Amino acid sequence: MSTALVTGVVDTHCAGYAAARRLAAAGHHVIVAAPQRADAELAAAQLRAEGIAASPLRLDVTNVECFLVIVQELRTRFGRLAEVVDGGDLAAAPELAAALRGLLEEEPMTAA
Repeated sequence: MSTALVTGVVDTHCAGYAAARRLAAAGHHVIVAAPQRADAELAAAQLRAEGIAASPLRLDVTNVECFLVIVQELRTRFGRLAEVVDGGDLAAAPELAAALRGLLEEEPMTAA
C-alpha cells in the first residue's frame, strides 16, 4: 500500500480531512499531520473509524529541527510518499516543502 501525507488537518471539517478521505479511497495509507498532536490523533481516529488506514503526525512547520527529524522518520517508516497534499501550512515552511518533495515518488505536491 502506498502512503500519502496530508498537512494542516486541524479538524474533521477542513479541506485537508476531505483530501485524506479522497487519497484513502484511491488506496493510500494516509498520514494526517497537524500542528497539535491531539488534532492529528482525532482526525486519524475518525478516519480509522471509517475503515481508512490512517496515522497521526504532529508537524510544527515553524520548527526546522522538528520537521527535519520528522522527514527522516517518514523516510524510515514509509520510504517514498506517493503524494503530499498541502493543507495550507507548507507555504510558511519552504525548507520543509523541499524536504518533503525529496520523499515523493514522482507526483508533484498538491494543495488541499
